[in-house]
Amino acid sequence: MRCVFRDCSEPVFRDSYKCAFHKNRHVCSVMDCDNQVYARKLCVKHGIPTSNPEPHKRGVDRGLDIVC
Repeated sequence: MRCVFRDCSEPVFRDSYKCAFHKNRHVCSVMDCDNQVYARKLCVKHGIPTSNPEPHKRGVDRGLDIVC
């Protein structure tokens, strides 16, 4: 059996669904998503808002104070 994370082909631990590298990492809470959690139980794909009210301030969605 192979690790549950996308693009990981390492064998899993006994009685687990994760390999040694991913053993302390979590899977995204969105159904059928096998990406690693970034924050708030969501991966980068599902955790970043789709719209920004101020498009000239890129990076604000990620908690940065960067103005482009």
